[in-house]
Amino acid sequence: MIASFIGRVFSVIFGVIFGALTALVVLFWVGGPFWAQRVEREFAGEMSPDAFAEIYDQMSYALISAPAAVLAPCIVAVVIGEALNIRSVLYYVAAGGVTAAMAPLAVSGAKDQSGQYLAIVATAGFAAGFIYWLIAGRKA
Repeated sequence: MIASFIGRVFSVIFGVIFGALTALVVLFWVGGPFWAQRVEREFAGEMSPDAFAEIYDQMSYALISAPAAVLAPCIVAVVIGEALNIRSVLYYVAAGGVTAAMAPLAVSGAKDQSGQYLAIVATAGFAAGFIYWLIAGRKA
């Protein structure tokens, strides 16, 4: 009984970790060209110190604040799925996409986000939810 509980906990932890890593890879793979075009459009020509500071602030947010903003709702979705013994791939994929898209909306508001940006972030969440389901969710 205790051994199966500990095994389940490790399964959930590995599922969350590998789901997050998958989301990160998808985010940079799919979103990289989008952000490169945006930077090129907005900062074409000479790079002023203010423009550099803005890019640095965005990168700092992406590497420090965004993962924390995404991880909290993700953990809630995982706990709900585990508590209710949900084994559906649709639940975990949808929960991943919704929780990933919630972070940019919660932090900066919908007015600052384009539909393409939210689609990229949600796609990363969908991938993370699917990987979590492969590792832990289908055995909930």
